[in-house]
Amino acid sequence: MNHSPRTTDAATLLVRDLIDVIYSVSGRAASQRNVEAFCKKNELPTWAFEAASAFTYVSDAVPKENVLELVRGYEQDLEHKEIATVEDLIDYSECVAGSVGAMCTHLLLSRACDTNLDEAQKGKIVARARQMGLVSKLVLNQKGSLLIKYPH
Repeated sequence: MNHSPRTTDAATLLVRDLIDVIYSVSGRAASQRNVEAFCKKNELPTWAFEAASAFTYVSDAVPKENVLELVRGYEQDLEHKEIATVEDLIDYSECVAGSVGAMCTHLLLSRACDTNLDEAQKGKIVARARQMGLVSKLVLNQKGSLLIKYPH
């Protein structure tokens, strides 16, 4: 699929706006109503509404900044941003893999763990999950070069 900069910018702005809507109110029912209104107003397909609506079930556990970080990684992909330095690769990997590790861990800590962990302990666990995501992405990128160049 060919993404022009204009359509890519519009799509990622729409996604960012939808994330703002999901996180704008507390309570799943209110969030779902807002998501439904947003999707109708922007004439989004049913699958987009269903995905955003499903996300309202976990948005109380998943920090918004982690979701936006993942979107930043998607933006780099859509823009075919060249990863020219190791620092670029680490930044990209933190967006696409570190953020997923953090989101999954936040979700697990909030839903599956009946523990007495304090916030500092949870923070250490999330930080380790981010590191594991980053390392996984870096190892996957070792198959050739550390640097990725998109074909133009």
